[in-house]
Amino acid sequence: MLIVVGFVGWQFFLSSRTARFGNEERYNFVLVQNSPIFVSLDRRTNSAVLVYLSGNLYVPTAEGYGNYRLKSVYDLGVLDKKDGRVLEETVEDFLGVPVAGYLKLPVPVRSVGDISFLGNLAKIKEIKTDLSLTDLGKISSVWLSVPKDKLKFLSLSEMGVLSDLVLADGTVAQSADSDKLDYLLSGDFEESDLRNEDLKTEVLNAGDTSGLGAAAARILNNIGIRVVSVANEDLPTKGCEVRADDKLLSSKTVTRIAGAFGCAVLPKTAGGRADVTLILRYLHPGG
Repeated sequence: MLIVVGFVGWQFFLSSRTARFGNEERYNFVLVQNSPIFVSLDRRTNSAVLVYLSGNLYVPTAEGYGNYRLKSVYDLGVLDKKDGRVLEETVEDFLGVPVAGYLKLPVPVRSVGDISFLGNLAKIKEIKTDLSLTDLGKISSVWLSVPKDKLKFLSLSEMGVLSDLVLADGTVAQSADSDKLDYLLSGDFEESDLRNEDLKTEVLNAGDTSGLGAAAARILNNIGIRVVSVANEDLPTKGCEVRADDKLLSSKTVTRIAGAFGCAVLPKTAGGRADVTLILRYLHPGG
């Protein structure tokens, strides 16, 4: 019995070390299926937002693969031995919200009632995911505490943001009005801790990718971080850094930015109008 208990405890210890969800207010992930579903669980208010995405949506994929229908992006990542990472990053780019992981179930979710499985993830066999046991436990715990009146279901096809797009081969896909989408989803993924800290943040694009700073600023704004400036700077960073005064290094804002973009946290060496500086050469950790 002691050996069994010790083994189980060791497994949970290892799981906690690889967990993607920490002390952030929201747990965001994507359900992999023909039409993916983005799920955002707010553990502070016991509420949830689910966005039904169209599998026929024609989008720029992450990591430079070009444009594909959303329903094909997961398989694209699997072929390149990246599993669900490419889909996670593509959905993150599309919605402008951090996505921490993916879940692929043996049976697709076909109705609102099917979502109840989130409360019993430990019992589902043949699940594919990059989330740890600790993460799955957190998802189940939050989901079980969400009352029906705090579930918000959104469908892109019903929001009026999609339009038909004829591709070069003559087939019809769909495109989305990103400005209208951002307007309709405004505030849905905000994290109150970040909004209440209200730290002024600047974003510096130190890479060669045009629009990188604006894409990062969109993500920060959508989760409640106030971005005061975006600029291009030729800085000697190899990846991603978050810089702030010593007293702010452990703030929720700095911690959340570092987790979302996979950044090193470093003390700020100069003044300026911003409390926090995000310097990045890529949008996704490992990118």
